[in-house]
Amino acid sequence: MKNIFQDKTLAEYLLTEDKDLIDVVLQNVEPKKIITLNYKGKDYKLKPRVNDLFFLEWKWIMMIKKNLTESKLSAVKDILQGIYPINTEEQFYNCSVFDVFAAYAWVVEEIQNIYDAEKMKLYKKPSSKQLSAGIEDFDQLEDVPVIDGIANGDIRLWNEVLELPYGQVLRKMLLTKIQNEYNERLSKQK
Repeated sequence: MKNIFQDKTLAEYLLTEDKDLIDVVLQNVEPKKIITLNYKGKDYKLKPRVNDLFFLEWKWIMMIKKNLTESKLSAVKDILQGIYPINTEEQFYNCSVFDVFAAYAWVVEEIQNIYDAEKMKLYKKPSSKQLSAGIEDFDQLEDVPVIDGIANGDIRLWNEVLELPYGQVLRKMLLTKIQNEYNERLSKQK
């Protein structure tokens, strides 16, 4: 069944009458990192900038997480352009439809690994004291408190923080969490 659309470009996929059949097949596609691009009569094999999204800059991880909530082709394009050397819409629409969705499946799998790592290592249920003090007010700021914390409160460093590899940021967030928990326990012992 994979052969039905393996050699189609995204543009051909969007024009095909078999779109519903292809959609069903793509829901079961195996994650894959390589995208075939047929551009100006030549085939190119596009590899991701990183083999593991933990090495991708934090700003791209944030963008990917945001775009994963949208079910639009433009969101798929934005996500893949952040990871692959796809520079124009024309290039994107000349990629193999099979490879685009296989690469997208790989990204979704990698982001799930990131969510799992965050939940396992960083999540801490707020105390009743924190809840009554209004800790949920920070939710409206999304990642800003973490960015500011890593930048030591210096707004001029925020962009530099966003350029850090996500794995490094995750380790810093874990270090901060462990330090805070340690200081909390230590203060209770006095």
